[in-house]
Amino acid sequence: MNFVKSTLAILQRCVIIVSLVSYSQSLANFMSQIDFSAINKATALSFKAQRKIITSLGRGDTVMCQQCSQPLKLTTVHKGVDKHKNGISCAGDCNNVGLEFVE
Repeated sequence: MNFVKSTLAILQRCVIIVSLVSYSQSLANFMSQIDFSAINKATALSFKAQRKIITSLGRGDTVMCQQCSQPLKLTTVHKGVDKHKNGISCAGDCNNVGLEFVE
């Protein structure tokens, strides 16, 4: 009787393992069929918008924050400023883009 119970337990584990392998293969097939073009397009548009803002501020133009309508401020590397504070921010702290500057 113990032999039958242990054999059934082993068979149940095998069925579970086969089910998990089958599930992971179907998940891998699903992931390979996902279309990331919409995500890539949105990311590219966001990058271009941020680059445009950085370029405008670098030229000295005034750019307003979209959330609070305060002017954005470009903080660059200089003595007395924490290098983690470098970047673009507004007075309302609703917009903060960190930038790394190469010295």
